[in-house]
Amino acid sequence: MRICYFDAFSGISGDMTVGSLLDAGADIGALNDALASLGLGASYRAEKTKRRGIAATKFHVDGGETKAHRHLHHIDTMIAGSSLPDAVKEKSLAVFRRLAEGKRRFTAQRSRRSIFMKSEQSIPSAISPALASVSINSEWSAFMEAR
Repeated sequence: MRICYFDAFSGISGDMTVGSLLDAGADIGALNDALASLGLGASYRAEKTKRRGIAATKFHVDGGETKAHRHLHHIDTMIAGSSLPDAVKEKSLAVFRRLAEGKRRFTAQRSRRSIFMKSEQSIPSAISPALASVSINSEWSAFMEAR
């Protein structure tokens, strides 16, 4: 069994997670193809970088649709209609539902219609880690909770 373990003691973004999974062997071509099926019109690329002597891969989401916002049901429909593997769809939908619930609690929204701003960036950033972990055949991923 292959396990991905992240000790992100001060947090980690979606693009940082994907960059690390690309370094672990995830296929950028498969990632691009699957993300293209979302129909956002964005392009995706990875670049090798070095910061303070540490080499890494930076994942970028470029361009794409500039819709001001999307509601959770729009994102559900987009993910359900994509060619993402079923396991990735399930994980991705769970991520967005949890984000929506957190946002509702934080903003005290009475409505069930949580809004995601800059969705052309946030959607791939939330979906890509699940997709990349499937690409490297990781059966389980663990993230240490930030304190």
